[in-house]
Amino acid sequence: AMGCEDDIRTTATPEIVVEPTSLVFPGPEAGATVRTRSLNIRNTGQGNLLIASIRLTEDDPITEFFLRDADDWAGAVRTVPPESEVMVSVDWRVQDAQPDTGSLVIQHNAGDDVVVPLSTLDLDATMRVQTTPEGEAGENEITVTLANATPTVPQRSEIVISSESV
Repeated sequence: AMGCEDDIRTTATPEIVVEPTSLVFPGPEAGATVRTRSLNIRNTGQGNLLIASIRLTEDDPITEFFLRDADDWAGAVRTVPPESEVMVSVDWRVQDAQPDTGSLVIQHNAGDDVVVPLSTLDLDATMRVQTTPEGEAGENEITVTLANATPTVPQRSEIVISSESV
């Protein structure tokens, strides 16, 4: 009969696609201490995708991952209409030479939270050491101290060269 279509209700559901599925941060450019990586959150469904929150977690106590434009994601729900996308950027602010791992967690209305793994390089391998060895030659050993600075964290390493008498 005419008008039957009005009785049929289709539920328009959102679908979330996050690309890339993980963020790997290369080491900062020479002289810099920040690297930025971005991902896109796309709604491939028919209904509005509602992003309730985006948060970062880290696997060590030193905070090095920061959500760029974090105020845009705090407090208010962001709506992503069908066939639209938004970009999210994360800054890695280098505090030490240790590799870092963490997650970006997206809470939304299209299913379970999306967890995007974050990882950085171990900078020790690429740290260039410029130092003048200092030390005293003892009777059977010499101790050389190398002062190598990583961004914002001076570190000292000792090399002990000794000879064993037979």
